[in-house]
Amino acid sequence: AEVERIVREIRTDGTRILMVTHNLGQATRLADDIAFMSAGRIWEHTPTQQFFRQPGSEAARLFIQGELPWRMVL
Repeated sequence: AEVERIVREIRTDGTRILMVTHNLGQATRLADDIAFMSAGRIWEHTPTQQFFRQPGSEAARLFIQGELPWRMVL
């Protein structure tokens, strides 16, 4: 909770933050955009709500469903 408070505070002055997390709830609460990375590849970069409503890759869809995304290694 403290980290999220600090992130929100920093963002109020327009500062952009690059944050890495596996916590989907935290990403939903804090991110404007999501760059989804798996197996060393960025599979998509999209607005947060679009990412969760309509994932653009099979790897992202599996991750959102709680499956291990490294199964998508090509």
